[in-house]
Amino acid sequence: MSSLSVPVRLFLLFTAVLTVVVLGSFFWQPQVTNDLGGDFTLIHAGEPWRFADHAREVNLLYIGYVNCPDVCPLRMSRISQALKSLTEAEQNQILPIFISVDVEHDNPTAVADYAHHFGANFVGLTGTTAEINQVVAKFGATYSKNLAPDTQLGYTYMHTDRVFFLNQEGRVLDSIVAPAMGEEIVHKLKEHL
Repeated sequence: MSSLSVPVRLFLLFTAVLTVVVLGSFFWQPQVTNDLGGDFTLIHAGEPWRFADHAREVNLLYIGYVNCPDVCPLRMSRISQALKSLTEAEQNQILPIFISVDVEHDNPTAVADYAHHFGANFVGLTGTTAEINQVVAKFGATYSKNLAPDTQLGYTYMHTDRVFFLNQEGRVLDSIVAPAMGEEIVHKLKEHL
């Protein structure tokens, strides 16, 4: 028989169990799943473009339209500003993507040119209404066309004003609603690089 008393054995058992629980809490992390995002295929400069074929370590996604008078160019400028503040090595790990929801007016070349205006590595995508709706829904975003007869275009789009941060599978890692400064984007990028 053991020479240890019952209280000592109970103490040692309690200590062993407590040690396993504490160490386990440090090493075991619950699996976090995110159902937003995923792979998709749209059109870039007239050719099919599949996300999985081009994804980088971190991918930035903004959804808008080429003729947006204010919000889209401002957000795209903030993304561009953020990328310019990174090192070349960091920039090479990031792919900025713009998706236009204005299928009626934004042809593939116009969307590609618009995105390219903000940086050489920016990708501009479009597709059919059904394709755009499917991709926009994947990211939990929305948009709607509204008639605006007193504007130059005669219409406007209300759309989600959010920069999405995607992993290599296209899953949403994070997002920022209406980033006012490029620094907000840089901070999130560095968290995920």
